[in-house]
Amino acid sequence: MRIFNALTGEEVKLIILADISKAMEDDQQFQKHLTYPKVKWSWKLTVEAYPSQPPLFGAEAEGEGTVKPAEPEIVVLEGSRAIVKSDENPEAQAPDEARRAAGMPVPIPTKTSAGWVDQPEKPASAFDAALQRRGRGGAGHVVPTP
Repeated sequence: MRIFNALTGEEVKLIILADISKAMEDDQQFQKHLTYPKVKWSWKLTVEAYPSQPPLFGAEAEGEGTVKPAEPEIVVLEGSRAIVKSDENPEAQAPDEARRAAGMPVPIPTKTSAGWVDQPEKPASAFDAALQRRGRGGAGHVVPTP
């Protein structure tokens, strides 16, 4: 079989992530209404990727051409994470730290006329973010005028 339209590394990554997302969406333990005050996971991904180059050709003593079968490259990635710091796991992240690191909004308890609700944390404006990077504070920071 000759593959004329091979996948890029980025496409492989997106397809794998879509498969994982679909599997987790189908599992009832990962629904929005369920909460986990403490969670820990580990993962291992093994990918067999055949080289992007066509197979190498060789020659037999009689002159017949032979094709050497391509050997797959084995890529193994592993990781783990723990959410909620404890004495036994001091390098774990707090839930809000994990949300920020993943680019997710952080829910902030807010009093409304209907009671308390979790509203997403408002991201800093570009101006406030620039001030924070320069170490000059952010919203509400007063800069003295000469």
